[in-house]
Amino acid sequence: MEGEAPAEPKTQLEGEAPPSRNRWRATTVQIYQQGDYRLVLEPALCKGCNLCVHSCPTGILHLNARGKISTTQEAVAEKCIFCRICEMRCPDFAIWVVKPIHSEVHHASAATGSGK
Repeated sequence: MEGEAPAEPKTQLEGEAPPSRNRWRATTVQIYQQGDYRLVLEPALCKGCNLCVHSCPTGILHLNARGKISTTQEAVAEKCIFCRICEMRCPDFAIWVVKPIHSEVHHASAATGSGK
């Protein structure tokens, strides 16, 4: 219409972002640990596609009654090899693996003087 200013485009904060982009909202994560390694699940982001479940070489992942990613501490402690296949297959970033940074590398480079 004549004389009207064009509508302002919606920003990502005003519009509805896809769940994987909406990381600033509060959600619950589930952390499963084996030594220094951690498997982190964020069921609120899971759409239940089963890609991670079918790609896990140890079979520790499953969908719960609500159709969200799940596992148990016992399964992670006994079987998970922290290969990151589930993390790479998840299109919604609902699962990820945290591996420790090995300090031996830093100590070795400091001892040889090659860390400069």
